Amino acid sequence: MGGIGKAIAKRANAFGMMVSYYNRKRLDIRVEAEHNVHYVAYETMLRESDIIVVCVPLNPSTKHLISTTQFDKMKKGVVFVNIARGPVVDEAALVKALESGKVASAGLDVFEFEPKISEALLKHPQCTLLPHMGTNTEESVLDMEKLALRNVKKFLMHGEAHAQVNKVETTSKPLEHLMTDGIDISKLSITLQ
Repeated sequence: MGGIGKAIAKRANAFGMMVSYYNRKRLDIRVEAEHNVHYVAYETMLRESDIIVVCVPLNPSTKHLISTTQFDKMKKGVVFVNIARGPVVDEAALVKALESGKVASAGLDVFEFEPKISEALLKHPQCTLLPHMGTNTEESVLDMEKLALRNVKKFLMHGEAHAQVNKVETTSKPLEHLMTDGIDISKLSITLQ
């Protein structure tokens, strides 16, 4: 259980919910006590939970972690939420589980074939779909703005960036010509508030 799981547990605890979790590695019992969470086996979590929230990374072992077999083991009327990565859930199996009533409602902010969204999910009255906006906080937007400005400054001074996606080939520093005109680019200041 990582930071996202702990944040969800905090909110669920505020509503008096009992929070169970499954993780490949069990948390230290002091951490469990601090977050008021209870470790359960994967099969137990599927079988006994009223609400299941999936928040795992996507890798070969988690692709379709939740599919027909797992939905069949869940309580009838379970609430299912996927905030992990789209391919963690087999959307065709989710649609069948919604149609059968096994899943009473689903909330998703990630989709198996992004940016394409299943027509069946779009039309299902018991399915709430949102854009993935986990980083849409004032703090994270400000941090992204600061990084962008630092990248601009570093690129202008050195021809490379902190978080460079594509390598840009330059024969000189982008603003080298300004230095020959008497401007000391190393004194370039960017104010970040």
